[in-house]
Amino acid sequence: MWDIAVFLLCLFLSNTAEHPHYLLSGYIIPNEEVFEEAFELIAYWSMTAMVWHTGIRNLAIHES
Repeated sequence: MWDIAVFLLCLFLSNTAEHPHYLLSGYIIPNEEVFEEAFELIAYWSMTAMVWHTGIRNLAIHES
């Protein structure tokens, strides 16, 4: 469940950092490109964690 929340938050923050005229970018995020890539990296990590957890659960179901 945490992975989904982190993923959605990072997508929002990445989009905010990518488009300077949106919401908080430029005021709170000084270097948009670096923060955009960092938020995307965390979002990719959370997607990988979701797939990994799903695979572990499916493996446990099939073994029992």
